[in-house]
Amino acid sequence: MDTDQGFYFSRSFLEAFEKANTAIAYTYIIFKTNNRVKGFAVIQSMSVNLEAATATLPIPQRLFRSIQCYLSRARREITLCGNVFLSGNFGVHIVDAHFAPEVYRALGHLLPNLKTQKKAKVFFLKDFDLQKQPYVSVLERQKFHPFEVAPNMVLEIRWSDFLAYKKDLKSKYRIKINKADS
Repeated sequence: MDTDQGFYFSRSFLEAFEKANTAIAYTYIIFKTNNRVKGFAVIQSMSVNLEAATATLPIPQRLFRSIQCYLSRARREITLCGNVFLSGNFGVHIVDAHFAPEVYRALGHLLPNLKTQKKAKVFFLKDFDLQKQPYVSVLERQKFHPFEVAPNMVLEIRWSDFLAYKKDLKSKYRIKINKADS
């Protein structure tokens, strides 16, 4: 599809991503009416370990233990509309903003019913800015709930060289960079 974000929705980019990430199942949805394309969605299905994610949630201990117990059953299947490796709205392209409510309504119905190899219980629509995309409220009416994820690390840019940059990193990231740098 030709889009203003052309590269991220291009056939060559998506094919390269599929080849490089074989543990992820990819599905592409084209929204059409009367042979007129209204939108395009990139869906990724994968198995993830969600147990570690609960460690950073600001929730009461009792609830935390319940969630941890539920998630400790090893891995979970998730379905994600977007790109797990990229920041930004690279999951849905709408041809014309006029079609947005219709496309998101259809997407909200399709995601939970999408047939994948393993049945997902968690569905994410990644990187939506509700201020810029108020029509996404269509999904809230379908019981999708927005949530924000805080970045793992926020750095103030004040480095004069690479060594100063590394010194500013958290230890676990500094160790990884030192290994890659050697």
